[in-house]
Amino acid sequence: MFPAKTIKEAEKFMVEQPQVECPVFHKFSPGLYIRELHIPVGTIALGHYQRFENLCFMVKGKLLFHNDDGTNTVMEAPHVFTAPPGRKLAYAMEDVIFTNVHVNPDDERDIDVLEERLLDKSVALPLKVPTVQEIEGVLCQQSQPQ
Repeated sequence: MFPAKTIKEAEKFMVEQPQVECPVFHKFSPGLYIRELHIPVGTIALGHYQRFENLCFMVKGKLLFHNDDGTNTVMEAPHVFTAPPGRKLAYAMEDVIFTNVHVNPDDERDIDVLEERLLDKSVALPLKVPTVQEIEGVLCQQSQPQ
């Protein structure tokens, strides 16, 4: 399904592909910072490295997650889970709304400050995220005999 075995390999491939708009909405509640990500169907998405464990809500849709051990897991809304630090690589099987909830004890509202505090952004980000048709096209080209 995915054109790479590791997240680093996936990122190297993905930065060469056309981007898909995946808007992020920032929300606040006392002591909390909430990042809401909208992912269109057919998108392969690679998230920023989350420095800390955080609460995640899949509010809408279905994702196929690529796990660190090479396996895949399907997750369908509604779903709530606690994610360990790290990155997520997933294919949107349906339009998705995915939310990360972070502790924000000083009620900071500057997004740059919060992202610096909570995320490690790859130098390759923002990502150019390919559509499934583009991935399949590349995989078909790679599988053709020379």
